[in-house]
Amino acid sequence: MYLLPEGVIKSRISLRVDEPEQSHGTINWAETYEFDAQWPPEPAEDDRLARQTTTRKVLTDLEALDIPAWFSTDSVPYTVIVERNDGELLRLRIRSVSLNDAGKLQLNATGSIDREQLDFFLIYCHDLSQSYLIGADEFEKTIKLRVQDTDHHRGLVNWAIEYELERRRADLCDP
Repeated sequence: MYLLPEGVIKSRISLRVDEPEQSHGTINWAETYEFDAQWPPEPAEDDRLARQTTTRKVLTDLEALDIPAWFSTDSVPYTVIVERNDGELLRLRIRSVSLNDAGKLQLNATGSIDREQLDFFLIYCHDLSQSYLIGADEFEKTIKLRVQDTDHHRGLVNWAIEYELERRRADLCDP
């Protein structure tokens, strides 16, 4: 049995147990991640265990901005309901995202989500300790938010800073 810190796994990982015919520096040796040697994990090694859950963190961020929010109790595509100043209720889906090696946050809306029953996606990036608000109608299947500037981007760029929850607070509060 093996225990891998969250930061080690990008989209997938393979662990090598036997010596390969050709050795290279990118091998993930299984013995490095043996469960007995990794347990209990130190918070510095797997800071996911030291963090609050994504939903709790997002609700804390909403509360700090004086935005009333409640958990949905029904089996629906949204996670939280937010009340605007005029009493209108908004439906938000909470998701967690990670910062990729290209300096982007990527949100994929799966086909199983009924987007017509959603007003916003409220995403949280543990790597940056930041919440972002994205309108359900602002993208089709995928949206990428660029965090770091680079010379390699082309065309339209969705800058993450423009989607920060604090900056978009009015979208949730005012009609």
